[in-house]
Amino acid sequence: MSTGPFGPVRRARQRQPELPITQGLTALPTTRSEIILPILAEDTAAGGCTVNGTLDIESELPNAFNAAAQARLESYAALLRPLWTTPPIR
Repeated sequence: MSTGPFGPVRRARQRQPELPITQGLTALPTTRSEIILPILAEDTAAGGCTVNGTLDIESELPNAFNAAAQARLESYAALLRPLWTTPPIR
């Protein structure tokens, strides 16, 4: 997860601008736009946050992720945080 389109997201700990589509790096052959958002967790030992994962969303539409869509998707990524910070359900 430190190389390819995920690397900049992981290093910056924030969403990166909509990415240019590189042939062969998308999950779907018809992808025209992509956004990758970090799933962050507080890391008090490190004095900040850590990237526990990423949310990678692709669209067949070019320039599909406007500011409103990006904000909404960032809120969805934040909803996933408890998956890494809560004890597993038994």
